[in-house]
Amino acid sequence: MTRKQTIFFSLVIFLAGALWGLGRLRFASGYFGGTYNQMARTLNRLPGLSLKIIETRGSGENISLIEKGQADLGFAQLDVLIHEAIANRKVKKNVKILLPIYREEVHILAKKNIQKISDLKGTKVNIGTLGSGTYATASTILKKLGLYDSIQKDTSPSKSAVSKLKNGSLDAVILIGGAPISFLAKESKNANFHLLSFTAGELRAFVRRGGAYSRIKIRANMYPWQSKKVTTLAVESALIGSANLSSSAVKTIINTIVQNEVELIMSHEKWTDLDIGFIKKTARRKKIYFHPAALKVIQTLKEEL
Repeated sequence: MTRKQTIFFSLVIFLAGALWGLGRLRFASGYFGGTYNQMARTLNRLPGLSLKIIETRGSGENISLIEKGQADLGFAQLDVLIHEAIANRKVKKNVKILLPIYREEVHILAKKNIQKISDLKGTKVNIGTLGSGTYATASTILKKLGLYDSIQKDTSPSKSAVSKLKNGSLDAVILIGGAPISFLAKESKNANFHLLSFTAGELRAFVRRGGAYSRIKIRANMYPWQSKKVTTLAVESALIGSANLSSSAVKTIINTIVQNEVELIMSHEKWTDLDIGFIKKTARRKKIYFHPAALKVIQTLKEEL
C-alpha cells in the first residue's frame, strides 16, 4: 500500500469513527462493587461499546464529572439529577438523560433491636458519602420524616459503614442501590442487622403521581440475612450522558443496550428491570431533561422486553 493510500484509508476510518461519535467513552460508574459499577462493567463487554470505567462516589459525582466534561456517560438517580438541574443551569444544559434503566431500592439497615424507622431518632446513622446519591436521598428522607436533626450523621463509605454497623459503632446505615447489592448479598445469614420497612403513613409522605419516588418491595431472602419481605421506597435511575454526544452516538448506545438484553441479564440481575414501557413513560414525564436524540430513539423502541 502506498503512502497516499495509507493516508486515505486512515482518513476514512477516522471519519467513520467521528460519524458514529464513538471512541473509548469515559463512564462514571460509582464505587467498586456497587450496582452502578457492576452494571457499567457489563456494558463494557457488549460489542460496539468501549468504556473507560471511572470509580466514583455515586450519582452526585457522576453528574459533576459529566457537567465538567471529565466523563461522557454515567449512571445517576433521577431525583438527584433533577434537583441538581433545577439548582444549576450548567447541569441542566450539559447533562442529559439517555435511557431510564431501573428503580433503585432504599435500604435502611439497622441493629435488630431497632424495629421501626421512627426508632432511629437519637441514633448514629450512616447517610452515605458527600457527593453520593445515597447522601442526597437519605438526607431528603430523614428531613421529610423529621429525623434529620435528631440523628448523629456518619458519612463513611458504604462498605466501611456496614462494618461499623456490624461492630456496633453505628446503629443504622442507609444505602440506595439496586437490589441485590453485591456486597450485602455476601453477608452471612447470621448477620446482626436487618432491613426496616416504611409504614403506610411514611410512604404517603413520598409517593405521589409523577413524583421521584415509588413504593416497592424487597422480596424475602433477596439477602441471606433477610427472611422477610420489606416495603420500601424506590428511586428511578438512568444512564446519563453529555449533551455534546452526537445523535448517532446516542442512537448506537441505546440500541446496543436494548438489543443485548439477554446478555446483560446474564451478567447482572438488575438488568431484568429494563422495560420499554417504563422507559417511554419516564421519557414523557421528564422529557425536558432528556438528550433530544434519546427521545427520538425511545419513540422507535417496541415494547418487547
